[in-house]
Amino acid sequence: MLAVIDHRIPAKAKNELRRMGHRVLTIPPHPALPVPVCGHPDMLLFFAPDCIFCTKSYQKIAENELEIISSYTKNPIKIIHAEISARYPQDILLNAAPVGKHLFCLGKHTAKELTSNSAYEVTEVHQGYAKCSVVPVGDAALITEDPSIATVARQRGFDVLRVRTNAVTLAGYDTGFLGGASSYATDSDVRQILFCGNLELHPDAAAIKAFCLGRGFDPISLSDEPLTDVGTIFLLPMGV
Repeated sequence: MLAVIDHRIPAKAKNELRRMGHRVLTIPPHPALPVPVCGHPDMLLFFAPDCIFCTKSYQKIAENELEIISSYTKNPIKIIHAEISARYPQDILLNAAPVGKHLFCLGKHTAKELTSNSAYEVTEVHQGYAKCSVVPVGDAALITEDPSIATVARQRGFDVLRVRTNAVTLAGYDTGFLGGASSYATDSDVRQILFCGNLELHPDAAAIKAFCLGRGFDPISLSDEPLTDVGTIFLLPMGV
């Protein structure tokens, strides 16, 4: 699979992805975003079933990388109308979390091209950084630190594991998010969830592993280092 990652992902995790057989593609930063998250894929791209969304400015910045992604997945690049900036909520245009048919997001500040996509049912939450905050475990379960997402997901019939905060590092901020420190596979047949760092270092590691394994997913640590928010490791299948 094609692993789309922040160019600053720790070397051990990057090397492990390659050892596992993934083709690794680092994406460049966007100067409009704060430095700690300027290269985070979940801030810069959204992978819909039939296309990849990004801003006009990022299309120019990452032209070569987007061409590789489009060629590999056989999905076109589509440009959203709004433009990203460092000021919240203009930084969360693409930070929505698809879990099955549901799109968890702060709807009024999410790119309209995502919320109007027929593949999804918009599920409103109070957390703007929804993708950062969600680890999907199949189409009907998720892990999150966020109380808003946990409450809404349970109301929608999801199995939810809420875990403790402040267990993930993100240089420049007090804490990162577990969703940003894990993988997201657009192919539902992928039964692994990769963690950037050592899952055993999370205070809720045992519960996380049991939750994943109980739903047929294998949680895998990519290194022996602390869990690090890298803006999600997106695993994309080759298009046919």
